[in-house]
Amino acid sequence: MWLSRLRRKRLSTFAVNVVLFPFRLWMHLRRSMTTTSVTLLLMIIVTLNIVWGYPWVGLFAACVAISIVGAITNRVFTPSMRVDVKLPLSVPATQPFIVQIHLTNKRRLPAMDLRVGFNIVTNRRFDEFESRLNTGAPLPSVVTQPPKPLSLVRSRSHESVSTSLCFAHRGIHTVPRVIVDSSFPFHLFRIVRRFKTGTQIAITPAPLSLAQASLAQTMMKSIDELTPRASAGDSLEYTGSREYQDGVQVRRWDFGSWARLGKPIVREYQASALQTVWLIVDTAIEASVPDLDAIEHVERVLSCAAAVIPEWLERKIRLRMYITSESPHDGKNEHVSNSVVDSEPLQIRLAAASAIDHITADERLRQMIDCVANKPTLVLTSRRQLPEAISRSPQCKVVFCGVTDSQPTSPKRSKVGRAGALVPVPLVLEAKT
Repeated sequence: MWLSRLRRKRLSTFAVNVVLFPFRLWMHLRRSMTTTSVTLLLMIIVTLNIVWGYPWVGLFAACVAISIVGAITNRVFTPSMRVDVKLPLSVPATQPFIVQIHLTNKRRLPAMDLRVGFNIVTNRRFDEFESRLNTGAPLPSVVTQPPKPLSLVRSRSHESVSTSLCFAHRGIHTVPRVIVDSSFPFHLFRIVRRFKTGTQIAITPAPLSLAQASLAQTMMKSIDELTPRASAGDSLEYTGSREYQDGVQVRRWDFGSWARLGKPIVREYQASALQTVWLIVDTAIEASVPDLDAIEHVERVLSCAAAVIPEWLERKIRLRMYITSESPHDGKNEHVSNSVVDSEPLQIRLAAASAIDHITADERLRQMIDCVANKPTLVLTSRRQLPEAISRSPQCKVVFCGVTDSQPTSPKRSKVGRAGALVPVPLVLEAKT
């Protein structure tokens, strides 16, 4: 019984393939034809000499032979590559970055007349609809350079190509597929192969625009109030003892070590490190904010946080960050950044941040305020109403990153200009203690 069903299934599949073979062949030829092959096809039609009734057999046979040989050769030299990409761990949104594509020819035949680049989505509307349906977020815009030409990749050899990418939206994105198309021989036909990279990159929040420099300076001044250096008398920490040398200024003698060793010993002190400052990024939205504007509000807050982090670290201030979309007991909160180099883990966390409801955010904010106690804390938020625990904390300062009453409630989103650059959306910062 099951054998008869299997035979009927195979027979129906074979019949469908036979019926669809001419259509598939035509679509394959249509996708693989180039300007040269179209010109050759026109020459074949002309050599039929329908008007005079006597075909030019010699030219007709030559054109047909060239077309057949070119199509077969193009299929034989189909590229088969192992693709690796080298790119940075994180890049700000709307900023292009360089990507190194490493190709390894796995075949015994060389690959010639290649073009290497990144795949551009062809059916944009369907992919964007599917992305919104699954994640609720718009499809990340990818701006790439045209494919780079590569004349030859020998058998079992390696070649590298440099190109650029640019993501318009923040998040953890997968690098697009790499396309390798071959037009050998004589650019008659073109065969395209797409290779998945499986590599992800963190796209951090877009930086503040130059037009918002004065607003950013206002925020930096409020940051200065949270990170004062300790006074000279209280900031000295004991680092050790050493033997006295002539001409060296002595702060304090170590009489106990002097009596024990029989030679003058001095104690050394140095200024203590700056105190740790907490940065709390509130990614919650108010219930009254429409869903279309919720993403815009969150992006404003994250852009402010991305501007604060390097400014703090350049001033040699130790920084800890907490995002309300993360669990308060997450191990990421234990990371302390001491230099600009250490800011990349914080930026990656901003890239992975997401919006949450205000009830969960309020509960997590209360827990974090209890944990930081009286340490200097800066809270970035787009909400007007926050838990009372924040207002009661003397060391806590709140910076409102949102839309003022003079601005429309539904701000215009960033648009891509003719050159591919994004026009930044105005940002308003309002500090309150």
